[in-house]
Amino acid sequence: MGIPFAYHVRSAFVRKGATALTVTAIGFAVAVLVLVLSLARGFEEALAGTGSDRNAILLRSGATSEGVSGVTRDQARILAVADFVMRDDEGAPIAQPEVFAAFNLERTDGGKTNIPARGTGPSGLALRERARIAEGRMFVPGRYELVAGKSLRGRLPGLVVGGAVELAGTTWYVAGILDSDGQAYDSELWMDVEILLRVLDRPAFSTMIVRLAESARIAALNERFAARSWRSAFRRAWCSSAS
Repeated sequence: MGIPFAYHVRSAFVRKGATALTVTAIGFAVAVLVLVLSLARGFEEALAGTGSDRNAILLRSGATSEGVSGVTRDQARILAVADFVMRDDEGAPIAQPEVFAAFNLERTDGGKTNIPARGTGPSGLALRERARIAEGRMFVPGRYELVAGKSLRGRLPGLVVGGAVELAGTTWYVAGILDSDGQAYDSELWMDVEILLRVLDRPAFSTMIVRLAESARIAALNERFAARSWRSAFRRAWCSSAS
């Protein structure tokens, strides 16, 4: 014979402390879950507006994000001359190997925060059509200079044009402020890819971003990378559907 429902109700009132603690714990767990899902949705929407159908970001086999990917120099050279990469008017490939990292920096209001940093090159800005230098200028390749996303201005000490910030034991000078029209790049630091590789003592790039040739499509490119000759090097090409 089962225990009557009235017993459970009476027990809950008798054990008020335990009941309140249980209800509070469940409510807290639900609140945390809602917060995490909201943050995940926010990140998804931010990244969805960061890509372009004209570009592809190439990741290493097994990588799930830029931060855990790797592209060697030899692979970057092979990719740059592939037939799916668009050429400019002078016949040069429109492609840029990049390095992705994060630094734990002091905030202006106290405490620390992780700030993403992107090592890129001359083609990096041109490949992001909605990105521009809103203040100052682009960093000069070969120099310890950076541009800071506009969302970071005021949040961290030194992130103003003419200012300086310490990253990995090295002083970097702020050459300009980057405005990507609300894309995720507004929260990044951009600097010369070769200098960042040297500072981080890394042997390889993280990813490769390329402008796709007119005939190239992401789905077909993924099928190509799934073929035996490419499988060991690259997992997939990534692109969001936003312009």
